[in-house]
Amino acid sequence: MNQFSRLAFGACIGTVVSVIAALQAQAEIVVGGTFSLTGPAAALGTSFQRTLPLLPKEIAGEPVRYVIVDDGSDPSAAVRNVRKLINENHVDVLIGPTNAATGYAIAPVLGELKVPLISGTALDLFGDKSEWFINLSTPITMWVAQIVNHMKDSGLKKVAFVGYNDVYGDTAFAAFKKDCAEAGLEIVADERFARSDTSFVGQALRISTTKPDGVFIAASGSPAVLPNATLRERGYNKPLYNAPVAVSQDFLRLGGSKVEGVISAAYLIAVPHQIPDSNPSKKAVTELFDEFTKMYPNMQPDTQNPTAYDSGVVLKMVATEALKVAKPGTEEFRVAIRDRLHTINGLVGSVGVYQFKPGQPYGVQENSIVFVNVKDGKWAYLGK
Repeated sequence: MNQFSRLAFGACIGTVVSVIAALQAQAEIVVGGTFSLTGPAAALGTSFQRTLPLLPKEIAGEPVRYVIVDDGSDPSAAVRNVRKLINENHVDVLIGPTNAATGYAIAPVLGELKVPLISGTALDLFGDKSEWFINLSTPITMWVAQIVNHMKDSGLKKVAFVGYNDVYGDTAFAAFKKDCAEAGLEIVADERFARSDTSFVGQALRISTTKPDGVFIAASGSPAVLPNATLRERGYNKPLYNAPVAVSQDFLRLGGSKVEGVISAAYLIAVPHQIPDSNPSKKAVTELFDEFTKMYPNMQPDTQNPTAYDSGVVLKMVATEALKVAKPGTEEFRVAIRDRLHTINGLVGSVGVYQFKPGQPYGVQENSIVFVNVKDGKWAYLGK
């Protein structure tokens, strides 16, 4: 090789090294999500998606790219989506999913694919099963216990349960049954329905014959309207309690006068300006509310928006730390994110204040839940 060739070769090598270095310096953080944008749980998925513009576009100098795909509310499709997001899109971390059925479906493959999940839905999986994810929502067991306490304090004796005929309904009923037994409340009916059902008449009639003092409806968004409205239409005028995931504008819009007066456990976002100043998350949740309503002037944030928003809050913290360990696009980076998730302590979000421990997928406390009712077509603060 002559001197000219050696110089040319050296220049080429230098250029390649410079290009590689530049590419490494500009490596992007890829965030993936399988959302239920169509199908029975579409209201949850589209709500979660609306919050994405408020999530970080850059973290510690690295650009952030979001890759969101629709699972059609189908758990099998959600699993296929996650595999594709990892194998083809090379995502570093997942957010969502947006309903419990798809969440439970993808949870077992997280460890296999070595991808961390900042979960937007409640997954009651503990110990080793929670190694690769954390929940940003309040645990089902926590808010079910608060509903049962509210029922007891209100003087109810006999109560009925309504839930989805899936794992979400089963999980809520198991917690409800345990808490009612401890509180001395008698469960006189357990009725189920599918998210896509259009009639609840049969179940409403069976509930009415048991004459409960109150009914707890463990359902989300627009599907929750069906049992609430049908019970009212059939003349049931005693308290109807709902889950936090029912608290949405779709619920109010579709239910109209038929849901006036119903009670619900709720995330702070339902009444951000009404909660006491002493709540540590008031500043964060009011900022989310104000930013969201500025972006969508004709829309109110609902139960999905705080968990979506806090996905960004958590992502910014853990990715900043993980970047000190490895580059995006590597298994080491994903593992570093996973490890940091379970050491979060005192991070204030719009859902609540997060404090996670290994083996414990939930991090918020009881002050992440308040009680509301529907008054004049709006959600009104009732208290803790």
